Amino acid sequence: MASPLYIEFWRFRMLNLALVDKLADYEDELRQLKSSNKPTSEPNINAQPTSRPTSATGIQRIHLQSRISHLLPSNRRATSQPPSSAQADQTSHTNNRENAELLTMLTREQSLRQAAESRVSQTNEELEELSAQLFTEANEMVATERKARAKLEERVAVLERRDKEKRTRLEGLESRLGRIERVREMLK
Repeated sequence: MASPLYIEFWRFRMLNLALVDKLADYEDELRQLKSSNKPTSEPNINAQPTSRPTSATGIQRIHLQSRISHLLPSNRRATSQPPSSAQADQTSHTNNRENAELLTMLTREQSLRQAAESRVSQTNEELEELSAQLFTEANEMVATERKARAKLEERVAVLERRDKEKRTRLEGLESRLGRIERVREMLK
């Protein structure tokens, strides 16, 4: 059975993958919007293929550079034409809003990760403490059992010795009794 921390880890991982996929969708949508705003005669050098792999690692590999370069101001100036002031305001407002959303999501994910990591470290510390306690108690129990067993073995040895002595005495008494009966038989 999986531990609750393991389940929570995988739940966060799946959530993270979903967020990465959603972010990649936003990137594709942004790229499409940008390409629809540009004239069609100008080739798009930085365009990524529209088909995306379904795995998270493929998404991260393909879109990481485009996302990072899109967020860097120096690359934006170098790869795009100067927009008109209305387009610039709209794009700036959209970018600011998206950046704010992304930063909020990033902050939330970082805080969730820190909380999960602190829970994991706390659980590991508790596990180590409990393991140490368990081994200490087990060692004490083993020592106690050894002492009790030694006492019992000593007691058994004493009882066996007494039993042997009683048997020899009983055999001596029986032999004496047998002699006495023989003497009585002779005297009659």
